[in-house]
Amino acid sequence: MKLSKTQSELLDAMSKGVTCVYMRYMGRFNPTPYYFRSDNMKRCTAAATSLLEKGLVEKSDIENNGDHRLKFISAKTETPA
Repeated sequence: MKLSKTQSELLDAMSKGVTCVYMRYMGRFNPTPYYFRSDNMKRCTAAATSLLEKGLVEKSDIENNGDHRLKFISAKTETPA
């Protein structure tokens, strides 16, 4: 799967423990929802949304109001039976 430079940088950071935090719509204070990185507090909405759509990250810590975080899906290793 081909990833852009921004997507691959974000995925690499997320594999090392960085999460993306979702900030929902909040009127004039926050007119559009967005994602930001937990390590440098920079917005990463396009890259995070793309990684979510590709199934490389998953939503976690989902709250009733829709707030959530994105975390890296670790490679699952199969154990012999």
